[in-house]
Amino acid sequence: MIIQSYALRTAADTKADCLAVLSELAALLKASEGCRDALILQSRDDERDVGFLEFWADDAARLAAGMSIPKELMGRLMSALEGRPGIRSYEAVSG
Repeated sequence: MIIQSYALRTAADTKADCLAVLSELAALLKASEGCRDALILQSRDDERDVGFLEFWADDAARLAAGMSIPKELMGRLMSALEGRPGIRSYEAVSG
């Protein structure tokens, strides 16, 4: 299983917008073939720090789903952020 992790920082007045866009994105991804789950997380220390996790059967499914995400949705997400997201990719080794 592939886990894609995004560390996001919302701009001062856009947290609600960011969470709404992430909810739309999670729904789209969950409907994609090979997506096991998508989770939105909020930091317990700073409410402007948000995490987004995607769980995929394999890279092919992740890449195919990424090609189908509307550019408008990603534009809305990027405009709600302060800076660029931190992105990490993991492969499950146990659990």
